[in-house]
Amino acid sequence: MVNLHPNTQSAVKNVMVYFVLLLLNFTLTSGIKAGNSDKQRNKKEVRLVKTFYNELTKEDKTVLKLYDDKTYEYIHFIIKRKQPVAKRETGTYKWKNNKLVLHPRNEKKSKYHGGKFYYDEQNRLLDKKGRNTIGNERVLTLSNDERFKALYYVDSVFGIVSNDKKTANKLRDYKYLPKSEYVLHVEKVEPASNEKDLVGGVTEENAENYDYTATGVVNLNREILKKIKAVIVVGKDEFDGNKDFIKEQKEVAVFLKDLGVEVKEFYYPNSKWADITKASVDAHIFIYSGHGYTMGEPDVQGSIYINDGIIEGPQLSEGLKLHTNALVIFNHACHSAGSSADDVKDIGIQVATQRVEDYAEPFMKLNAGCYYANNYNRSVIPFITDFFNGVPVNKIYRKYANKWDKVELVKKHKTNPLYETGISSRMPTGNGYTTLYTMNSNGKVIEEKIKEHKSYDVAYVGLPNYIIKDMLK
Repeated sequence: MVNLHPNTQSAVKNVMVYFVLLLLNFTLTSGIKAGNSDKQRNKKEVRLVKTFYNELTKEDKTVLKLYDDKTYEYIHFIIKRKQPVAKRETGTYKWKNNKLVLHPRNEKKSKYHGGKFYYDEQNRLLDKKGRNTIGNERVLTLSNDERFKALYYVDSVFGIVSNDKKTANKLRDYKYLPKSEYVLHVEKVEPASNEKDLVGGVTEENAENYDYTATGVVNLNREILKKIKAVIVVGKDEFDGNKDFIKEQKEVAVFLKDLGVEVKEFYYPNSKWADITKASVDAHIFIYSGHGYTMGEPDVQGSIYINDGIIEGPQLSEGLKLHTNALVIFNHACHSAGSSADDVKDIGIQVATQRVEDYAEPFMKLNAGCYYANNYNRSVIPFITDFFNGVPVNKIYRKYANKWDKVELVKKHKTNPLYETGISSRMPTGNGYTTLYTMNSNGKVIEEKIKEHKSYDVAYVGLPNYIIKDMLK
């Protein structure tokens, strides 16, 4: 046994006491942490148990979500002052037999519904037996649609919609979107069996039987997606429309970036031709939104309108350095899909075809795989989603042309039989009127009511069976 000096013994005791206290503190802390972990583990995750849905029109939709903690969300999607709006109500519910009662949070009475519903044998919610929930047209029907279970989905009118229960603003603006994998609505789209496959869910063998009615998740290999380059340009618009165009194309940019695609963006007044041409080198995707023209001598070339002014067809084909077999998309550009904002009557299928083929000409000279034009809002993301899933462009064109318009013709291109031209038209809804915007010599915008007429708003010129494998060659 070693005898220690009293001072040394005291120091050793202090050290031992310190370590005992430290060990005790660690044990208590671990116990508390373990207890917290157990509490977190035992905390029940709120799950969606039922969804009821109604689409009165494309611009008037209602979703009722019931959760297993007896809370609900009632969301009414409408267009207000030309802007998409999601009016949301939350609260608690009671369900007994075939009767559902909603109790709005902090409200005695709902602004949107009567509060009491009856569930019938057709899986519908009615406000009273034999009557509809709102008015004489709306019925909320039980839905098993997978899009309401995803983190986000894309609606053709309302854009990116959040399904997060904690999110009050269901129409998330692009700048608030997370930098994570984008999740879209999926129906009848199976993941790729081989992760190295370029195509997920659609193969060359089963393409004919593919269900084209839904927008699916992008199953393309992430490493391949990172190799894709895209250029997005929004040009000048004197009618102040480019504010909406910029917001819409920024949503497209977020969608592509979240997939891993390299994206270069140029929004007026920061859309300079020198910067665009530099970014276009070996770009696989080129997207333009803004003013459109058919200028030049003799009026046979498409154009874009940016900081430098009008860039005509020959400048496009000489200045852009796109990847061979690139995908070119024009959105909201006059003449690009056939119709123009200054048309006062039906221009006819021949003029519409001429305009579309003229607009595609510069990109055919660049050996693009497909030129696609669409004048509808939020039409770019659904097209790219299907394209990334391996659907041939001629089938995607027909899908969306028939969704919004009617396919007017599909024919071989006038000068190059390898390409196909597709034109679609939309008949007027009735004896209504539309607004014609023009500008006088003083730069003042003039609004004039004119009678509705037939228009041409979805078109394409491309290699008919062109798919994403071709773009990546």
